[in-house]
Amino acid sequence: MEWSKVAIEDLKKYGQIKASISHLEKRILDLKEIEEAAMNYAKTADGDVKEAADALTDAAVERARLEMLVCVNKKLVWKIEDGLNKLNAHEKKILTEFYTDRKQGHVRRISDSLKYEKSEIYRQKDEALYKFVCGMYGILDY
Repeated sequence: MEWSKVAIEDLKKYGQIKASISHLEKRILDLKEIEEAAMNYAKTADGDVKEAADALTDAAVERARLEMLVCVNKKLVWKIEDGLNKLNAHEKKILTEFYTDRKQGHVRRISDSLKYEKSEIYRQKDEALYKFVCGMYGILDY
């Protein structure tokens, strides 16, 4: 596993992962309602207990798996934010332009904004990425 590739993928997916958390949490609430409806259906005189048990089990399994995914995604978002919080404003801007919110002409925008040559931007990007990883994982830079 190459640390820089993992860090780049984390930064590229940061926005999607963050957005997915609220979507997953909404689905979990829907599944809780399905579970309750299945239990109520099984309690009625005309309720098919087997059908209700299957619906309840399906919803419970999906909900449990989604809850685990939410926990993992939240932890990854926290770790990414830990790494980003260790950066100064220029480093954040560089990594954001390169990975999190990349648009055509990103190098030129950084160059114009920070008044750096292209080679300096790439050098600082590499340094910022390393600093991000150290901050994300609590690695001490010797």
